[in-house]
Amino acid sequence: MIDVRIVSFECQVSSVSVAPTLEFSSPARSAVVQEIPMVNNTDQDWHLKAQLSGSPYFSGASDFTVSAHSTGSYSLSFRPAWVCNERGVLKMHNVDTEENHLFNLVGVGHEPFAEDHVKLECRAHDELEQVFAVPNPTAEDVEYTIESDMACVSGPSSLTVRAMTTGDYRLRIVPVLSGFQKGSITFMNQATGQFYWYALEIDVSHPKAQATLPVKAFVRKAAGIDIQISNPLSEPVEFDVTLDGEGLIGDSKIRVHPTQSRAYELIFSPLSAGKWRGSVRFVNAQVGEFWYQLLLVGEPPAPTVLPVMECALGSSVQQTVVIDNPTSDEIELTGVSSNSRNFEIKPPSIVLGAYASGEFTVVYTPSDLYDAASGGGAGGGGGGGAARRSARAAASSRHRRRTSARTSMHSLRAIRSAGSSRRLVDGDGASISPGGSRAGSANNSPRDMSSALSLASDKDEVDVLAGAKNVDPTWHNMQKARLHFSDPSFGEVVYIVLGKGLPPPKHQKQTTVSGRVNARTSSLVTFRNPFEYPLPIRVKLDDPSAQFEMYLKKEQRVCTLDAFATMQIAFAFSPDRMREALASIIVESRAEPTLLWRYPLRGLPMGQAQEMVYEFNCAAREQVERVLHLDLAGLVLDTDERGRPLPAEFFHEIKCQDPQYAEFLKRAFDVHIINSTLKRVEPLRVECFFAPMRPVETNADLVLYTRSGALWRFNLHLQATPAPVDGTIRVESNLGVTSVVKFRLKNKYDEYAPFKAMLSPDTPPEFAVYPTSGTLAPASSGDETIFHVSFTPVEYGKISGELIIVSDHMQWSFVVTGTHPKYVVPSAQARLDNRLSPMLMKKLTIGDNDDSNNNNNNNHTVGGGGGGGVGHNNTASTSLSGTRLARGASIASNMSRLTKQSQ
Repeated sequence: MIDVRIVSFECQVSSVSVAPTLEFSSPARSAVVQEIPMVNNTDQDWHLKAQLSGSPYFSGASDFTVSAHSTGSYSLSFRPAWVCNERGVLKMHNVDTEENHLFNLVGVGHEPFAEDHVKLECRAHDELEQVFAVPNPTAEDVEYTIESDMACVSGPSSLTVRAMTTGDYRLRIVPVLSGFQKGSITFMNQATGQFYWYALEIDVSHPKAQATLPVKAFVRKAAGIDIQISNPLSEPVEFDVTLDGEGLIGDSKIRVHPTQSRAYELIFSPLSAGKWRGSVRFVNAQVGEFWYQLLLVGEPPAPTVLPVMECALGSSVQQTVVIDNPTSDEIELTGVSSNSRNFEIKPPSIVLGAYASGEFTVVYTPSDLYDAASGGGAGGGGGGGAARRSARAAASSRHRRRTSARTSMHSLRAIRSAGSSRRLVDGDGASISPGGSRAGSANNSPRDMSSALSLASDKDEVDVLAGAKNVDPTWHNMQKARLHFSDPSFGEVVYIVLGKGLPPPKHQKQTTVSGRVNARTSSLVTFRNPFEYPLPIRVKLDDPSAQFEMYLKKEQRVCTLDAFATMQIAFAFSPDRMREALASIIVESRAEPTLLWRYPLRGLPMGQAQEMVYEFNCAAREQVERVLHLDLAGLVLDTDERGRPLPAEFFHEIKCQDPQYAEFLKRAFDVHIINSTLKRVEPLRVECFFAPMRPVETNADLVLYTRSGALWRFNLHLQATPAPVDGTIRVESNLGVTSVVKFRLKNKYDEYAPFKAMLSPDTPPEFAVYPTSGTLAPASSGDETIFHVSFTPVEYGKISGELIIVSDHMQWSFVVTGTHPKYVVPSAQARLDNRLSPMLMKKLTIGDNDDSNNNNNNNHTVGGGGGGGVGHNNTASTSLSGTRLARGASIASNMSRLTKQSQ
């Protein structure tokens, strides 16, 4: 039999009555809206009624509907009339479910936003008017007080607006300073304290210029102007001054006394030629801003006249030109000469750092003879004329009659004279227009500057030279050049240089040749035609000693040499006795005026070659002495009028074959001639001292000579082996750690000595030395140089190397050894403390006795737990705690037993 029973349950669920708080924050006269969501998960629509109480600034709909299975929102707004703290309550009643929802409302009202953000544009000192709308929403007339934080505005201090209307306020704006200005204007109701305000932004451009001032100055020169500044106020005024423009210099501030004027000095100093626009502005917060426009013109500088260069024909002289870089940038100056044939610029370009100086060298090589009485000379080479005309006439006399040659000279003179008034001729003979370019030429190459830079075509050159002080009035007859130094950012600097070609000196540079007796030694003398036209010459040998011979054919001795051509004149020296011989090679021009180039020749006879090499060997810092008995082969003593021999005095010289040891040998090798004066032919005894202070091996020549010019050469071989080491440097360091040892070194000589410090090639890389180079102070100064030797081991073991310090005359060497610190075994005896402290023993004993009680209590707690989840957690905690105590008791028991056994 089945018993079925049906039980009906009816449940009523009530929502928890919780009243949330909604907080609102809004500027006055602005609303903020909060959407309150209502979720309806039922099958019927909800009809809700809303009721607001408290502050009148909260507002919302009185009823609304939420459809079934949807979410609706209730819009609640807060719009404060002014600054306030408001509270209210929103009660929402669900008609269908009879539920009520309460919301506590808190509203904070802040100062209002600006009514508008007004943006204006105007020019400084111009007047502008702006109208602002001022509302009055009240039922009474309101008088507003107007306030503004901007100094450039003005208007009525109050405005009355009728009830429920809007008034217009006209604001006058006259800014005195340019720039972007921000501020506000406020309309305050003094009765209620409420206000309306507008944000104001004014973009003020610069005012019109007071005037336009033209300013001109030569490049790298200064021109000044005075600008009068007035102060209309009854107090001192300081103006900030802003300069904008190329090359402007002036004070950044100027102070003007009350109701007075003062001149502001502005300096214009351009660095390059050109035209620019600039400005000078004066700004004061009270007086305002005013400015002047500047028309800046940088004119090319007048050329600078360099000192006249004088040089003999066939030679060269030079002078240095210093150029400053006044800019803050690095520049590269390139020099160009209008007459590069006679005036060469070295180097052709140079880099100058910011505010640095550099030097150019001008090399003058004359190609014509200066003639102060000549009336010609205005070409690219300039000057001279007499020698040129005579030489050309002589060169053409072989093909023309003398009368024709004279006609040619007069024609050349006539062309030059005509060129001085109507046209000019450059170095190539091409026509130059007054503007400075070749007639018929479209453009000029940057490197082909002979036409563009032709001196004779520049009118300002004549003015500069004519007006320059201390310039020879006969500069028309000199050779000239215009030197241009330029850079795109720097501009251009121009120099004018003059040169005088002088007659050749009485003697040219002497040529010395050495030869053995009864042997022939050849050599050369080179002659160069310094003129830019063919030169007829005659070559001859002047040899009173009859020891020289010139190797020239007959037709070569009288010839015509082309312009700037060279001629090698070969000669031989054949001495027949041990005596100095003197001669000269003379090159003579065969045109008027006659010019002579005399090349002195000096012949030094040498004794027979000695095959023997004299050895000098010792260790560094030791000394070896040796007396040499030297046979002077071919020595012949001079005799007096009676035929008696005259004593011969001997001198010596050491010539090192390796130039790097030349200075070293001056100190390390010394020679003393024992019998320096011989009255008869016998061996010369020479005492030699070799005392090297550093290792060296080189060859040298001992040269002996007499006043008569005879000389003998003997071969020397010098060798110095390394000296014993100066000491040992020990460095201890742990693995991977750098340790440094310092030591001092003093110079042996009383002079500054550059040195180099180095480790030998076989020294391990774990060693390093510092410094590696420097200068040792003189011994008398007492200063010592400190050296640092570092050691950084990378593996265990003892290693060593060699440190070498070398100067020009001295060398030191040291053995460097790297080791590790010695390990010291600890001497203390090992001891085990097997006794526990009484406090720990007490704690362990208590844990052992209470173990069972703790387990029982924990089990009881598990049994009485209110829920499964909570009881499970307690069980886990109890089990872990019991295990920990049990282990503690076991350890205590064991330690107690061990303690008793040890006792």
